[in-house]
Amino acid sequence: MFEIRSTQFPECFPVDIMHLFYENIAPYMLRHWMGSFFKDSTLNNQPYLLSNKQWNEIGADMDAVKKSIPSDLGRPPRNIFHHHNGYKAEEWSSWITLYSLPLLKDRLPLTYLKGWSFFVKAVQLCQKRKLSLRDQCEIRNLLLQFYQHYERYVITHYLFYIL
Repeated sequence: MFEIRSTQFPECFPVDIMHLFYENIAPYMLRHWMGSFFKDSTLNNQPYLLSNKQWNEIGADMDAVKKSIPSDLGRPPRNIFHHHNGYKAEEWSSWITLYSLPLLKDRLPLTYLKGWSFFVKAVQLCQKRKLSLRDQCEIRNLLLQFYQHYERYVITHYLFYIL
């Protein structure tokens, strides 16, 4: 591949958002919110933890909208509370970009919802067919804001408990 003149590294190879965002960050954040991220359950008791009742409500809301979702938006959502272990990249993409913010609103504390919104906006921009230099800078800034939020509010709580 290095000998092919038309191939320019790394410009010819896009960032793999499927594995990085859809099948990595989204499931990990869900595990934080569900209280199953850490093996030690005492570490999972954090302000961003949603109760099973809240997850059942979110799942019911997802089930309720199935009939009103236009087919242009792809497959209708499956109940994330019951089926997240079987989610494929397409479902994670839809969860991140279409469903997570409205369904987590008024359930996830505002500070954590705002942090998650940086990630959602970055992923939405990454899904564009063409990215301008401005888009790339905004994606970088949004991901940095998400990382800083995660480090400040999630990791800090974890360190508080283990120290």
